[in-house]
Amino acid sequence: MFHAHLARDPYPSLVMKTKAPNVFRWTERMNQRGFFDGEFPYATPEYYPGDELPETLIALLRHLVADCGEEIRQTIAAFDRWTGENADLAQSDALGASLLGSPDPAQTPFPSFAVIEYPFRGRTVRRLGFMNTVYQLQQVQDIADGLDREGARRFRNVLNQIDGGWMLDLRAARRVKYEGYHYVLA
Repeated sequence: MFHAHLARDPYPSLVMKTKAPNVFRWTERMNQRGFFDGEFPYATPEYYPGDELPETLIALLRHLVADCGEEIRQTIAAFDRWTGENADLAQSDALGASLLGSPDPAQTPFPSFAVIEYPFRGRTVRRLGFMNTVYQLQQVQDIADGLDREGARRFRNVLNQIDGGWMLDLRAARRVKYEGYHYVLA
């Protein structure tokens, strides 16, 4: 989120670089493999004992789940309704023609399938349900499914600490793949 939506966009990137340079540097480090810190290339990383997460990170993640959780739930529910109503979509059909969208790509940057509503900080948000939300949740679930028993237990424990354990159990009725720049049903 920080990198994709803030660090790559010119104006938010400038704001982050001038007002929160350490956050900007963190976004850079999180997206580069093989080194720990650009200013100290020979430094070795230090981690919390037992791979524990600091309480400040747990608090941030809990805040993100509180803000985004209901949006994810409503997106998956709307996707399940949409796939049920469009049961004739065969496996590997390119979904582009079946998805909602504006003729102006600047108006709808992501393929969408329904209008969703969810509460957000005392207000009701009404917006499109985006296909990439379904796809990205499935990607996280696939990674979790590939963990060994101990890794899966530890991952679920962290998600439970941030009130997000439900994300591993909230499975869409149909799987989505991304192939050739199109979302397709798996």
